[in-house]
Amino acid sequence: LLLAGALTKCFVGGMPQMSTSRKYACLVMLVLFAFTSGLQAKERHYAQLYSWAQGVQWVNARPDRQYVEAFIQVRSHERNIPIEKVRLVIHASGGDRMVALPASGVLTLPIDGDLITEDPVVEFSSRVGVTVVIRASAPPRQDFDYGLIGAMVREYTETVSRQNFLPDQFQSVHVRGLALRGDGIAVHSSCGVVARTRGDALVIDFDPQLPADCKVELSRMPDSMELMFKWF
Repeated sequence: LLLAGALTKCFVGGMPQMSTSRKYACLVMLVLFAFTSGLQAKERHYAQLYSWAQGVQWVNARPDRQYVEAFIQVRSHERNIPIEKVRLVIHASGGDRMVALPASGVLTLPIDGDLITEDPVVEFSSRVGVTVVIRASAPPRQDFDYGLIGAMVREYTETVSRQNFLPDQFQSVHVRGLALRGDGIAVHSSCGVVARTRGDALVIDFDPQLPADCKVELSRMPDSMELMFKWF
């Protein structure tokens, strides 16, 4: 999971790498493993992707969900191969199943009883990174109570704490603030909130001590509003 801009910790060829230019992530995306093609690939099975798909489905089906969404993200590691040209290949006993990916790279895993029982080997047609993403965002608005940030943080924290399919590293991700995207945004408030530029976003710092009814006004409608995280 990572948050837009992105604090990204990824495993490519088995070695963890972190981009210092992405130190302050808006969207926390944790790359759980990288698929490689050919003999170098470590064998992966359907059950691993299925467990993630179950977790994603649970997050998105929560009746009280307001701000949090989850998905499985696939990113091509081949510069000349766009993600929509990549295929997930499920080597089922009845024949290979090919799963196409959209331009967004969001994987929709086919689920049926035969695949669950068989647990076939799966691979991608080219080298990719596979990520579970949990994102907290709100519909853009020009004025809101500061308590909106607290509500987003609580929902995100509760969601992550209840996911047993996520690695322990998720417990080391903490909220930095609310990232606003769009040119020329200025922030005004009734309680002195702090906003600073981080990467391509203007970020309102999250301070649990500030009153929830503090009024926040923006000089223009933002393009997007997402929680930004920091990695401890």
